[in-house]
Amino acid sequence: MYEYIIGNLTEIYPAYIVVENNGVGYQIASGNPYQYSNQVNQQIKIFVHQVIREDAHTLYGFNTLEEKIYFYA
Repeated sequence: MYEYIIGNLTEIYPAYIVVENNGVGYQIASGNPYQYSNQVNQQIKIFVHQVIREDAHTLYGFNTLEEKIYFYA
């Protein structure tokens, strides 16, 4: 499991953002990816939760640890 990812925010799409870390672009699902609009091409720290299913591996992103904890509830 991943706790968080620190990297460069490179792209924003309607359902997810892309954070690059060590040459790997991580697709991170977000309920409101446009909240990160002012951080494009800047380093960010995003808390993540990985969901592994039969047909997909998905990272869900959160601004704070508290938001991530609420996701579990």
